[in-house]
Amino acid sequence: MTTLFIGCGRMGASLARGMTRRQVVYFIDPNVGAITDAHKIESIDDLSGIDAPSLIILATKPDGIDQPCDIVAPILSTDTIVVSLAAGIHLDRLSARLGPDPRIIRMMPNLPVLANSGVLACVMDNAPEEATRQHIARAFGALGSIFWMRDESEMDAVTALSGSGPAYLLFMAEQMQKEAERLGLEPETAKAMAHATLCGIGMLLAHGDEPLDKVRATITSPGGTTAAAIAVFDRDDVLRRLVGDAMTAAALRSQSLNAG
Repeated sequence: MTTLFIGCGRMGASLARGMTRRQVVYFIDPNVGAITDAHKIESIDDLSGIDAPSLIILATKPDGIDQPCDIVAPILSTDTIVVSLAAGIHLDRLSARLGPDPRIIRMMPNLPVLANSGVLACVMDNAPEEATRQHIARAFGALGSIFWMRDESEMDAVTALSGSGPAYLLFMAEQMQKEAERLGLEPETAKAMAHATLCGIGMLLAHGDEPLDKVRATITSPGGTTAAAIAVFDRDDVLRRLVGDAMTAAALRSQSLNAG
């Protein structure tokens, strides 16, 4: 299986590092020197004599998506799958640049693909055929959990949840670290404990399937220290409203990106 990346930003590089171990990967991008086993080419013409890529990944920023589409449109066949990582760019806009009836997948991966623990949300115009699902599973399955969305309209919520979600948790952990220092811990100790706490609960969740609220309840003894903290978070629905406002802002920004 041959894969071609057009562009290779931070997320593209994260995916590529996992893929080069199992397949031949080519790049048209000036910044791929740091990726082990990368095959850098200057243009589509350099693919002559090479097996046509069965998977093309558009790994550019949303505001730069049109040029990559124009680059790959001439080499697409009915067997080629195009995966776009451009947040917020809709399938119909991609189709308009790529020609009639291209097989296009919008994908929203998140940063934990670097640790093979990512969330990779995918959507197509129509329900994917089993062969397409298997192709994507072979290409990306080692990088995390693949979710197929029912409809493209769900991708804005995906962006607000799994796409941006790791940053929310890290922001919370940053504040916890700072408050632990204020309460008397040494900075390095506070940093290490905040890091270990975040990693630990992630590992616990990864090895079980209980709902989040039940896992939380096992930590929150009535009248205990955790219950005292949760009561502050829960006072007047402050945290719920903040989370709602934040995720709505992320989803609205995702919607606006397609306008370009």
